[in-house]
Amino acid sequence: MMKRLRKSIRNNFGFSKTETNGVLILIPLMVLFLSAPSLYTRIFSSGYENYDTDKALLDSILQVWNESALPRDSISPSPLNLETVINLQPFDPNTANTELMESVGIPRYLARRILNYRSSGGRFKIKSDLGKIYDFPDSLLNTLKPFISLPEKLRAAKSVSEQKTNVKQPLNETVQVKEESGPNERLVLIKIDINQADTTLLKTLRGIGPVYAARIVKYRELLGGYTQVSQLSEVFGLSDSLVVSFEQRLLVEQAFRPVRININIATFKELNAHPYISFDQTKDILNTKSKSGKFESAADLSRVKSLSKSDRERLAPYLSY
Repeated sequence: MMKRLRKSIRNNFGFSKTETNGVLILIPLMVLFLSAPSLYTRIFSSGYENYDTDKALLDSILQVWNESALPRDSISPSPLNLETVINLQPFDPNTANTELMESVGIPRYLARRILNYRSSGGRFKIKSDLGKIYDFPDSLLNTLKPFISLPEKLRAAKSVSEQKTNVKQPLNETVQVKEESGPNERLVLIKIDINQADTTLLKTLRGIGPVYAARIVKYRELLGGYTQVSQLSEVFGLSDSLVVSFEQRLLVEQAFRPVRININIATFKELNAHPYISFDQTKDILNTKSKSGKFESAADLSRVKSLSKSDRERLAPYLSY
């Protein structure tokens, strides 16, 4: 029978004698491997009938584990827990601690969110700001509003007398102040010095967000300071029209002097770091100095072929000799 099987395989598949023998060995092995799991189960497994009992036990263990693993604070209790003694009293969410907030009916998980909001720099200005806290119930906010030590709304503007008695405004902050009272009163605009303003102050300009404000400060550091307000149009992303829209609110103090680079002792890296000097111009400056000697004045920059007249003019305030 085996000879007939070998002959049939060789005739049908065109196998050699060796290949035919390999097939005859491989087929039984494949059958054995495929049936091994079921054979193992039948031979070695023992009968077990307590599946329902064990399932019920595991379910109860899992329930106990879930209840113990879930943090108490993550369970959102009702806004006003009847088991907690509520003592409604005036409180300021900007300064209140966890105990005080819990005593007025704020659940601990919300109190922690309020503390996290404050630690990240957040501040509540009016009563309804408390509703900004994630998942803060409207019903609880309405209950607490009479006891929150904050105004209902921000005042639109301060009176002249209030402005005179209040603490001085930050340096260079743009404010409108009434110079006189009566029919001849006029508004005086205090401008922003772009060489002293920080990003917070720059963001008060219409169209300037945190990204543009950071770029303005960074470019100021690279330049060594702005000598003209129009230089803001050189900041990446700031269009000429945007700069024109708020340039009346800006100024450069007449006494301001930018940081200067001594062109005769500056290194390649220091020269090339300035926004007004390109890589090729840096090489040209150093080569010219090496061949023709030190630069004595701004007029000597004309020896640098790669510097045009406009290049020399805008560089003049930033170089020393």
